[in-house]
Amino acid sequence: MEIKDEKKELVLEAYLRKEKGKSYAHKLRKRGFIPAIVYGKGLDKNLMIEVNYNDAFYKFTHFKNFKDLDFNLKVKDKETGNLLNTYKVKVKDIQLHPFKTYILHIDFQIQSNNN
Repeated sequence: MEIKDEKKELVLEAYLRKEKGKSYAHKLRKRGFIPAIVYGKGLDKNLMIEVNYNDAFYKFTHFKNFKDLDFNLKVKDKETGNLLNTYKVKVKDIQLHPFKTYILHIDFQIQSNNN
């Protein structure tokens, strides 16, 4: 019996956001979302997105090696809910609250073999 070491791929849904700044990030967190950014090859400019806090926190706490895993990031339009694009990403950085177990911001990097 051959055991294959396949990396798990997880799905994370996000919404495109247009606003930025401290006050908007604070409002997002109050509504249960994490401000995040997507960057990498194939993008004209970085994407500002918002990710559901509970969904992200669950995946990051249940998969301890989450920085090594590939995520299929499904970016949707905030107003209509229509799927805009799906990106294969890795978590590049997470900003945490200084003394609480709370995620403040996430950086996603697009993988080079993205379709």
